[in-house]
Amino acid sequence: MGDRALLIFGVAASWFAIDPEFAQELAAQQRPTKVPRVPHYIPGLVKLRGKAVPLLDLEKFFELPPAADAGRDEEEFRRRVVVVHAKGMTVGLLSDRVRNLVSVPESAFASPDSLPAGRVRDFAQAEIADPTGAMATGGGVIVVLKVDALLEAARVRSSGALA
Repeated sequence: MGDRALLIFGVAASWFAIDPEFAQELAAQQRPTKVPRVPHYIPGLVKLRGKAVPLLDLEKFFELPPAADAGRDEEEFRRRVVVVHAKGMTVGLLSDRVRNLVSVPESAFASPDSLPAGRVRDFAQAEIADPTGAMATGGGVIVVLKVDALLEAARVRSSGALA
């Protein structure tokens, strides 16, 4: 068994990871252009490399509790946008912090069955315990996301209507 590279990023008090094959880039924060008739977890579109890219606010999508240091204004920008691509869709995931690529031993991956029932577990491919904070998360659990399923569930057509 070898190691597996993951892009680890934080949203609110939670940590997530994706396979780097889905990551297109890390983009700087931008003020999104609002789009009518989209769910509350789609704050709008941003222009990246000449293309309109919908943003997905995972904090709202997963209904995550805020971080202990929350108190940030609702309009405050996230630090980075993790731009992902799967099944012909490109979406920017809002993140509060990014830990870049981390090499994780295959033996660290566990079934996400111990996660609480809900949206996070529905889109979890696996979970990784990081009790010592060795992966720079400060300790806790990292949820490895099923990017293709996540983007399909949050799909927004270019007309602004939910697919």
